[in-house]
Amino acid sequence: MVGGSPESTEAAVARKRWRERDEKREEQEHRRRGGYGEEATQAEFVVVVVAEAVAEVARHSGTVEDFGHRDGGRSQI
Repeated sequence: MVGGSPESTEAAVARKRWRERDEKREEQEHRRRGGYGEEATQAEFVVVVVAEAVAEVARHSGTVEDFGHRDGGRSQI
């Protein structure tokens, strides 16, 4: 081995793996928040959270099937 001990090489490899892992996590978090582009504003975040909560309640209460049928199926969602 030229220029370093095996321990320093192992440390460098470990640091590279940690850096790659951290970069991957950051990219996944970025995509989870809405992908590439501008970060979501607080209002956009609230809208998403509320929409997810409403959808969850609708799934559990059985009202999902009722959407679009309240007026005899005339409306399009």
